[in-house]
Amino acid sequence: MYYCLLYIITLLTNIFFRLTQRHNRGIKKRTKVHEKLEHTSFARNRKKPQWVVDEVIYLKAIMPDTGCGTIADIFNRVHHDKNESVSKTYVYEKLKANAYQIKCIRRGIKSRKPKASTINHTWGIDLTAVNIDGKQRLVLGIIDHGLVSYCVYKNLRPSIQ
Repeated sequence: MYYCLLYIITLLTNIFFRLTQRHNRGIKKRTKVHEKLEHTSFARNRKKPQWVVDEVIYLKAIMPDTGCGTIADIFNRVHHDKNESVSKTYVYEKLKANAYQIKCIRRGIKSRKPKASTINHTWGIDLTAVNIDGKQRLVLGIIDHGLVSYCVYKNLRPSIQ
């Protein structure tokens, strides 16, 4: 008799528990926030440092034909250790806002003086056609890149005519 009554009570509690569990299926209980997490500030909406914007602009200046996704990928790979990353949208917005600055940087890169290299380290060769006295002549040039700033270009007259 007692076993039957105990069985009915457990059956009713089980049914009651299941009914309340189905009813509250979408509602989740709030878990207690850990004390260490309460004081940390998340970097979700903070402004990126200025060096990030400058680096994105510089990457676009040296690679003008690449898209925003490629620039974002390159930036994220290069600066992974600094815990900074950019998205394609962020790159697009910064490039759109700084289009004139990108053109100025490209102009500066193109007009920059070449770095000085050591003498007798790197040599170059060039074969070109030059119009001398109305006749086209082939000119072979062999030059040391370390002495480029000391070069003097003259019109050489052939000794044999």
